[in-house]
Amino acid sequence: MNVGFARKACVLVCSLDVWAITGARIVPVSGPPIEKGTIVVRDGLIESVGAATVAPADARLIDGAGLTVYPGLIDSFAFVEPETKPDGPPQGQPRAPDRENPPGVTPQREAIDLVKNDARMEGLRAAGFTSMLAVPKGGVFRGQSVLVNTSGASGWAMTVKSPVAMHLSFEPQGGFAQYPGSLMGVFSVIRQKMLDATQYRQLREQYASSPAGLRRPTFSREYESLIPILDRSLPISFEANRDREIARAIKLVDEFRLSGTIAGGREAWKVAADLESRRIPVLLSLNFPEAPMDLDPETREELKDVRDRLEAPACAAKLAKAGVRFAFQSGGIRSPKQMLTNAAKAIKAGLPADAALRALTLSPAEIFGVSNQLGSLEPGKIANLVVTSGDLFDEKTKVRFTFVDGERFEYKDEPAPMPAESAAVDVTGTWEIEVTTPDGPQKATLEMTQKGNSVTGMFRTEMFGSSEVKSAFVSGKKLTVNVMLNIGGNPLDITFAGDVEGDTMKGTSSVAGQGSMSFTGARKPKGGKLR
Repeated sequence: MNVGFARKACVLVCSLDVWAITGARIVPVSGPPIEKGTIVVRDGLIESVGAATVAPADARLIDGAGLTVYPGLIDSFAFVEPETKPDGPPQGQPRAPDRENPPGVTPQREAIDLVKNDARMEGLRAAGFTSMLAVPKGGVFRGQSVLVNTSGASGWAMTVKSPVAMHLSFEPQGGFAQYPGSLMGVFSVIRQKMLDATQYRQLREQYASSPAGLRRPTFSREYESLIPILDRSLPISFEANRDREIARAIKLVDEFRLSGTIAGGREAWKVAADLESRRIPVLLSLNFPEAPMDLDPETREELKDVRDRLEAPACAAKLAKAGVRFAFQSGGIRSPKQMLTNAAKAIKAGLPADAALRALTLSPAEIFGVSNQLGSLEPGKIANLVVTSGDLFDEKTKVRFTFVDGERFEYKDEPAPMPAESAAVDVTGTWEIEVTTPDGPQKATLEMTQKGNSVTGMFRTEMFGSSEVKSAFVSGKKLTVNVMLNIGGNPLDITFAGDVEGDTMKGTSSVAGQGSMSFTGARKPKGGKLR
């Protein structure tokens, strides 16, 4: 890692205006690349694009020489959840069985009420993602998703389409010995709710056509939200990774004649023929299995886990070969940029690069029924663009601009301060860090290796996992470390600057956009407790 310079994103937001990116390589996705062309954005829409396009006189110009313009990327599945969890029985106290109203059945829940423009959206934009399918988290019938752009004054202002689909999982609810606390119980709930909704629809239609002499059916928001699924006017998306789970989802699609999709799909390639014959698309997770970071070298992994890790990147290529439509989704991945890293792994595993790009742009737009608005660079479509320094899947490529609904976000690389003097201390070793926060002290571990002024290492927390140090150096007795954490899908940029004295240090930790806090650190002896 080159730590002489650290790259810090400087985001400049400009108001809605007329823009022309000139002399750039343009990849429309819906057609062949334009090696040198111009794209014009006006009032939030793409006005024109092409090799012969001329920038209008009222446009603000961006010199696109050496840059590549792509359609804005789409994350095809990402959870959103309320800031506070709903009330329930006290922890450890079992919930009384209720077969009429089992836990986890909330088809009426709408993700549009949970979306907001926050740090998570900022992280998506910085990685080139201009749209996201937001899905309510938790439950069997999770609720209805919404497709949003990643910038806007509110969730409603960000919305492109709502609802997009009903989302369903096979996750047992309520714990052991509670209903539906097993996979069999979950399937019982799903089938019963679908049958009840079918009967509810029949009673409602009968009453609407001839109400005389009939009791008015009791209105049910729950069943009302399931009727569009039965009518096939709203798809139902099943979260399923194993082939047997996907087979169960297909069985439900067949039984109730549903319009279905699969979300996750790690082993979808094993049932690709069944998916293709029914035209069931897959929202394929790029959150590939990884070996545990704390795995004991003497411990042998389960063969199944090793096989999953090896097979995951090749799934997309196998689906493409079988003719199954698919789009890429984050699936709870640690950072948006990791999606592109893992998409590159799928390319190395046999997926054509243009198919990988399509799975992040036009394919999800087609699956969600918004291909006339998003997914490609064509006149009249929403001006969602990502402008990069090179090929999207090259690890060295940087995002220079994103446009969301025509609003420009610029990302500049700025050099970090260089060491002012030679290192007077060696920080190599494992340090226990304690940060003073408004919620009390927070602990972390910083493992570092120093060579000259440069430092590399890992930052570890019990709650948020591990992250490689982005950049670090020692100047005199002062250590500066920059790390990026992923907290609930939101990237958090933290810089530690401290003075080192022997095996202790103290200083300030700065969180981007959230101020500074003091911290202390103590170095562990090798194989022992703190000195």
